[in-house]
Amino acid sequence: MLHLHMENPELAHVEAVTRAWTREIVVGMNLCPFAKAPFEQGKVKIVVCGAKDRQEAYRAYLGELEFLANRTDEVTETTLIVYPNQFSDFDDYLDFIDLAESCIEEADLEGVVQVASFHPRYQFEDTAPDDVTNFTNRSPYPVVHLLLEDSVTWAVENHPDVEGIPTRNILKMRELGLERMEELMNSIRLGAKPNP
Repeated sequence: MLHLHMENPELAHVEAVTRAWTREIVVGMNLCPFAKAPFEQGKVKIVVCGAKDRQEAYRAYLGELEFLANRTDEVTETTLIVYPNQFSDFDDYLDFIDLAESCIEEADLEGVVQVASFHPRYQFEDTAPDDVTNFTNRSPYPVVHLLLEDSVTWAVENHPDVEGIPTRNILKMRELGLERMEELMNSIRLGAKPNP
């Protein structure tokens, strides 16, 4: 795992919380079976963007998109761009995700990089705000996740049941329940390691 913000306590805290969420929820609960290997191998880059305005937030995204698309080594396989000061409104965040995906098309990077989305108020279509299944895509802060298409393709081709992942995740969330998931997320936000 690359650490980029140790000189700024506020950004370092956001990075630590994001890393704990990745470890405890995404990897620990196996919500994304493809995340464990790059996480444990230190190939996940976490970039905390402290931007106060959208233009700066967009510039940070463009910089990380260019970095990942043109990487010359095997150190970084995926990048999480975290926006603690932007996109608290979920609809605003979705607009930014649309912009991020359009940028990939315009840069002719379709098939090279793809975007995944995570947000504290993530809500799937046709679900209530308090539906526990939304926690499969809920994160402590708004996150734009950039993935290399080759890595995704390899993971999908080598997984025995890709189509079953969403159903399994929904069942896992329902088994744990809303109260437990909120407790886990709050514990991570406070910097405490949740109990298994």
